[in-house]
Amino acid sequence: MTELEYWSQFFSSRCRRCGDCTLLEVAFLCPQSQCPKYLFNGQCGGSLDGWCEVFPNKKKCIYVRAYNRLKPYREEESLREGYTPPRNWALDQTSSWANYFLGRDHHAGKIE
Repeated sequence: MTELEYWSQFFSSRCRRCGDCTLLEVAFLCPQSQCPKYLFNGQCGGSLDGWCEVFPNKKKCIYVRAYNRLKPYREEESLREGYTPPRNWALDQTSSWANYFLGRDHHAGKIE
């Protein structure tokens, strides 16, 4: 099952098998594979005109891309609403689905 999960997430969002998936929080863009600084909670502050400071004029910041994805649905404020705790590096190379359902990922302890 873990291999199926990995390959389906790899093809859809360049999954790096971090074991603590944040696709839902960032408009189905993965900060672990698409942000050079692996940031979970918005831009680093170094971006300029929406471009990543590590890859200026080559790669848009994933948080700008997420905002632009959510704006047509009037859901862009969802990027500001919740704080995502730092990644649990002990979960690296494990199944994010299993970690979610077993309460080991960053969703553990959140009250809905």
